[in-house]
Amino acid sequence: MDILSNKRGLHPDAFVFSDTIPFNTLGHNLLKPMAKRAEVTPIRFHDLRHTFASHCVLKDKHQVEIRDLLGHAKLSSTDIYMHLSK
Repeated sequence: MDILSNKRGLHPDAFVFSDTIPFNTLGHNLLKPMAKRAEVTPIRFHDLRHTFASHCVLKDKHQVEIRDLLGHAKLSSTDIYMHLSK
């Protein structure tokens, strides 16, 4: 959270983690081959948003707080990310 806290308010086209590696390149050209070499299921970088929201729920964060952290305008958008199973 400390690393990401200074990223609030970035321009919508700004990169969060790197301004030298295009977003699609990061997942397709870097993460997928690394997952294959490690013999783990490849994930999309976007999957981490779902994981983050689920962990927030498990930590008893309020839905409005999670919505704000994810940057959603509507709670219905946040609901999509908070999918947990028993």
